[in-house]
Amino acid sequence: MIRKLSLALCLSAAAFVGHSQAFAGSASAPAFQAKAHIDPNCTISVAGDLDFGAYDPLQANASADKTGSTSLTLTCTRGSSSTINLSSSTNFGTGLAGKRAMTNGTSALSYDLFFPTAVGASAAATTTPWGDGTTAGNGFAVSAAPSIAARTVMVFGSIPAGQDASTGVYADSVVATVNF
Repeated sequence: MIRKLSLALCLSAAAFVGHSQAFAGSASAPAFQAKAHIDPNCTISVAGDLDFGAYDPLQANASADKTGSTSLTLTCTRGSSSTINLSSSTNFGTGLAGKRAMTNGTSALSYDLFFPTAVGASAAATTTPWGDGTTAGNGFAVSAAPSIAARTVMVFGSIPAGQDASTGVYADSVVATVNF
């Protein structure tokens, strides 16, 4: 009986192995593609305030502008071109016509923001006013990102000399917006 059962199991296993390896043919589905897309994208952050320090309209800044700078960090997907706009705020034109203004609540101190010569921390100031694209100048066009690495964009400012402003702490709020 054991011999008959062993023989039956061996024949069944052989039939199964022979059946599983023998195919009558094959068929293929039409090719499909794996797809994805990357949309242009950028983020922007501010490194710190543009702090001009002390402005002295009687001596140091009676005939010399007071300058300062800060920087923005721009990160974009590779190949994304962008434009950075700097808001003009509600104080625009409050002091000198056509200029931004910091206020202390009762008095205005005018200033300008300028484009950098290039992207990077070693850029210098130009004389091209930096605005929001409608007021105070155009936005700064940044060339296509060569990689996703963060890039530094300098913001240069200048308070024109000889302004007759009262004592106090002056401030203005500027919003940096990147369009891509």
